[in-house]
Amino acid sequence: MFYKNTKTIFRNSNGQISYCKKCKIYYIEFNNILLELYIEELMYLRDLILNQEEWVARNKKLIKTETIPVPTLQENLILLFDKNQIEEFKELLFMKKLSNKIFTHYDYSLN
Repeated sequence: MFYKNTKTIFRNSNGQISYCKKCKIYYIEFNNILLELYIEELMYLRDLILNQEEWVARNKKLIKTETIPVPTLQENLILLFDKNQIEEFKELLFMKKLSNKIFTHYDYSLN
């Protein structure tokens, strides 16, 4: 899973995002979820998160709790987050605390 070429590029209280230069994969670890994504898949996930209201409205009849459904590229898998979790997940995906430069392959300091 994680290689010596993998570097953590952002971390918050519930997870981290790392990047492997050798395999060109982003590892998103959040609570009990681990996603391994290529940049195209990561950008797709970011777009879904930005358009979460559409998914909430579309799945209101299916999901009866106060969760926010986030579909994945795997058709039979939908991730469910509460409002606090979705904000923390967004923080990981957009690396808010590090820089406005999102998903570049430069070394960022975690100061």
